[in-house]
Amino acid sequence: MTKIDIKTNRFQPRSWYYRLSQVFVGAFFRLYFRHQTHGLENVPRDKGAVIATNHASVLDPPMIGVDLPRPIFSMAKQSLHKIPLFGSLIRAFHSFPVKRGVYNREAMEKAIELLKAGNLVVMFPEGTRTSDGDIKRFRPGIGKIVKDSGCGVLPGYLKGTFEAWPAGNYLPRPRKTDLYLGKMRYYDSFSAKNNRKTYQKIAGDVCGAVKTLKKSS
Repeated sequence: MTKIDIKTNRFQPRSWYYRLSQVFVGAFFRLYFRHQTHGLENVPRDKGAVIATNHASVLDPPMIGVDLPRPIFSMAKQSLHKIPLFGSLIRAFHSFPVKRGVYNREAMEKAIELLKAGNLVVMFPEGTRTSDGDIKRFRPGIGKIVKDSGCGVLPGYLKGTFEAWPAGNYLPRPRKTDLYLGKMRYYDSFSAKNNRKTYQKIAGDVCGAVKTLKKSS
């Protein structure tokens, strides 16, 4: 397995190259996709949080991070990390590998460590990109990470990314895209039992929050 070597012993500020990339990538997104981010005031400024959104396109990770005042960390499938140059690039922008379809103890532990250090970790709880644009059932892994880290969840809804660049298309199309960020949600009051039932209950609640953002977008 690809080694996860992100330093997580402290809060990670935006590096100069991260800020610079936001300027150039943001300009492209606004010109080509007319992209807008709504709800930036809901992003916690000084503590860890899971950013949980629907997943419809390879555009999703950069579109989440392009306007945020803090860097984001995200999981990407292990095969992407093995691509020459591209793998190094996504690691430079705080991506760490995860295997699809199996339990990933190392990736889960790394996400929890990042959160406890006060960072923002993006998760796509559906597990993979949607094939039809609909939001699928959220998997319980997000519930475990939330319970074990003690952090809250910032729900988000990505609108238009499926239409802009769905799976199977070679190039993106100029479609309008938006990111809607909701209010932080906390799960301290949920069951003290750390089991799959509790994790799935949290996942269901987060999924409901994302669907509510979709309805109001």
